[in-house]
Amino acid sequence: MTATAPAAGFFSDVTGPAGLSGARTVSGSAAKDYILETIGTGVAAFDYDNDGWQDLFFVNGSRLEGFPPGDEPVQKLFRNKGDGTFEDVTARSGLALHFWGHGVATGDYDNDGMTDLYVSAWGPDKLFRNRGDGTFADVSEAAGVRDDRWGASVAFADFNNDGMLDLFIANYVDFDTKTVPRRADPEHPCYYRGAMVMCGPTGLQSEVDILYRNNGDGTFTDATQSAGVRTDVGMFGLGVAVADYDEDGDADIYVANDATPNQLYRNRGDGSFEEVGAMSGVAYGVDGTEQGSMGTAFGDYDGDGRLDIVVTNFSHQSFQIYRSAGDGFFEDVTYATGVAEATYLSLGWATDFFDVDNDGDLDLFFANGHVYPGVDAMQIGTTYLQRNQLLRNDPAPSGAGRVFVDVGAAAGPGFGAARSSRGGGPFDLDRDGDIDLILTVMDAAPVLLRNDAATGNAWLDVRPVGRRANRSGVGVRIAATAAGRRQVRQSGGGGSFLWSCDPWVHFGLAGESTADLEVVWPGGTKQTFRGVKARASYVLVEGEELRASRPGVPR
Repeated sequence: MTATAPAAGFFSDVTGPAGLSGARTVSGSAAKDYILETIGTGVAAFDYDNDGWQDLFFVNGSRLEGFPPGDEPVQKLFRNKGDGTFEDVTARSGLALHFWGHGVATGDYDNDGMTDLYVSAWGPDKLFRNRGDGTFADVSEAAGVRDDRWGASVAFADFNNDGMLDLFIANYVDFDTKTVPRRADPEHPCYYRGAMVMCGPTGLQSEVDILYRNNGDGTFTDATQSAGVRTDVGMFGLGVAVADYDEDGDADIYVANDATPNQLYRNRGDGSFEEVGAMSGVAYGVDGTEQGSMGTAFGDYDGDGRLDIVVTNFSHQSFQIYRSAGDGFFEDVTYATGVAEATYLSLGWATDFFDVDNDGDLDLFFANGHVYPGVDAMQIGTTYLQRNQLLRNDPAPSGAGRVFVDVGAAAGPGFGAARSSRGGGPFDLDRDGDIDLILTVMDAAPVLLRNDAATGNAWLDVRPVGRRANRSGVGVRIAATAAGRRQVRQSGGGGSFLWSCDPWVHFGLAGESTADLEVVWPGGTKQTFRGVKARASYVLVEGEELRASRPGVPR
């Protein structure tokens, strides 16, 4: 494969022209007096109306002091018109609701062919069933998923391979203004580097995570304890990524925790789990201590066919790369890959592996921004508003392994501008075969970054649709081989931070015109396709032939 390097300035900020400037979010006061106000809100890219274009749903927050009647911020749904612009359809969608939301997951939980929404919140979480007519119904109570804990990132996945999507929610802090001190409370002050800041998470009560099992009749059962998810102690959960990291045919869970060890739940094959984070080498930072972890994702960055892990952390900690060594174990390659040096002063949230230039290697992005508005005055080398980062995956100078090089400064003003970013991830907004980015920003409009790289590199997209497996195709593993090079991707049900996306599987093919595909579905169904033409999108229905998926044509 001969790859072409992208030109500098290849991401364009198209937030305004796309019609998304009105999607402003609210997350408490500007001073951030409480931890509740600091983690922000997320976004989902999903095709809610099955017209072939990915739409955008923005989670919104609130303020503790409230709003005048009629001025309350609401959740926002924008329909992708297919011409690079979006239409605000919130009012007629049934989603114009006021509550303090955070994360979001998308998936067809009832297998009716329409993608539904789950939104985590401070207060009751919400499950919105897609009626199929452009509107959504709040079925949280009837479905049994109206959890009152403070939820962060969420993931849909089929943990017992019964063809129905289950739910995992990472819960954060037991937050109550009656018990949690306000910033600068003289009786209970909290400090960072000598300055008074909001309190938490250390010193506050953590919440336990939750796993809901899909009963197949539109309802869920709380299976947290029976499934082996820890209930004896909470871990300040913020990020969730789901994938079959050990290739045994079932979905495993990685949880990024703030100020506590991260957790890796290995699926035993019957829908129950064993926590193996410390044993597998992914619970702690390179120095053996717990980190302030936020976002996380799985991806095969070194092309060996095994899924690796990326984690974003607090400033002055460096982000983390764990390389899968096989047999269920990982090695910390944070320094060896150059990620430590590139991220030491950053405070990261959303992240994911994605092939930004379609050269066949998975690159990385990081959405950054501090939690303390007063950190600039501390003069410790970091700032409240931070530049997001794009790290290109390159061969190591030694010729052995891979390294990540920060090219964000040359990637356009969307990366160069300093913001306090939070949730988001990669998706193809215009279905042109290169991957774009959508990111939320604290108390501001989101940032939509269109990928305008003119590399000429080929690509191939597959949208899986399950029959025996879950209808959404979450958990499908696809290997693409071209010119002797094999890439492995898995359609995820969760990852990044407060983010969800339809499970398209994307391959960059550099200069190749065809690829062979090997597909393994949850439950074990296997399919093989030879000589699949590049520069095209395909829908793959389980057990059927590939068919072209043209823009504007429903799947």
